[in-house]
Amino acid sequence: MHNGTTSPVPGQGAVGWHKSSYSNDPNNNCVEQGVSDNGEAVAVRDTKENGLGGVLRLRPAAWGAFVDAVKGGEFRAAP
Repeated sequence: MHNGTTSPVPGQGAVGWHKSSYSNDPNNNCVEQGVSDNGEAVAVRDTKENGLGGVLRLRPAAWGAFVDAVKGGEFRAAP
């Protein structure tokens, strides 16, 4: 992830956003991830929405389980 901007997320305080290092897709498929300043949520958003789109909020344990599943090969890339 690359360091990015900080912005508020309703109910979670400020989030320091980090753009995925894999987000250099020619089709502009980019995501950013950040942890709320209170540490109670991990937020994920679509980079191309410039902070104006929706935000997926997860508990840190759920985000960790998802990342572990991706690293473990439980998901296949879309064709």
